[in-house]
Amino acid sequence: SIRDVLASDYFALRGYDRNLVLLGQLVDVFRQVLDLTQKLYEGGGASATDVAQARLQLQNGVTQITDERLKRSQLEHAMATLVGEPASSFSIAPGKSFVISMPNIDVGMPSILLQRRPDIASAERQVVAANAEIGVARAAFFPVFGLNVGAGLESQNISNWMTAPSRLWSVGPSVALPLFDGGQRQSVTDRAHAALDGAAANYRQTVLKAYQEVEDNLSAMRELNHELKSAGEADAAARDTLDQADHRYQGGIASYLEDVTARSVALQSDLELTDIQVRYVTASVQLIKALGGDWQTGAKDQTDMASVGKSSQ
Repeated sequence: SIRDVLASDYFALRGYDRNLVLLGQLVDVFRQVLDLTQKLYEGGGASATDVAQARLQLQNGVTQITDERLKRSQLEHAMATLVGEPASSFSIAPGKSFVISMPNIDVGMPSILLQRRPDIASAERQVVAANAEIGVARAAFFPVFGLNVGAGLESQNISNWMTAPSRLWSVGPSVALPLFDGGQRQSVTDRAHAALDGAAANYRQTVLKAYQEVEDNLSAMRELNHELKSAGEADAAARDTLDQADHRYQGGIASYLEDVTARSVALQSDLELTDIQVRYVTASVQLIKALGGDWQTGAKDQTDMASVGKSSQ
């Protein structure tokens, strides 16, 4: 749905905002590294290759910023289309911070939640409708009589009955009747059974697809949760390394190049952590979509859905 796409796009947009801030800081560090390396080269403390690598690192950072801005702009335009606004008059101010409350997965989610999905509800009702059609088709085999006080027995097929062979009266008109309509009623019944088989197959496939989507996003959230923990630990380690480098540099023990290098590693670690956070939240949005709504459903809602399921059977 549009809401699901908008939610995913919004989190991705905020991820770009965070990346642009970090990349801006990273490019500043790369610029300092290039300046320092150039001076070391002029003083004989670095090679021409070191200068070229520092310049390449800086240009790659600038290119990445340009690419992130382009992606953010295109995503903003896509969101404008979703809400029915011209891209030229639609804008979302860059976020100043990227703080997202990570949702917890309810491990006790009942499968009945899937009944809220429109595609499953629609497929289920198609099965019910097709099943009802079989009853209608079977009823067409039974002759419809009408009693009229003045005219006696009436029926739309009365002429067939009156001219039918004697075998008709031994097996019953409901059995022989298809012989007189060229098998049309039997054809209707066959089509009804075929429609039921098709509806049932579609319902089964829809449910299986829904379960797959739920499992895919549950698996994604589980794995990304592990990645978040390891990336968080790596980020904390990078920050510790930066703090130590700052202290060493301020104490005259470490060089400025060591300090800015540690700062570069810390910023790149932040970028990786932001990427995983966006992917985790996006997976949670997709899980909500796969379930047809939030997984935190109360007992009353479950009871209501159970009653709906029984009434449609």
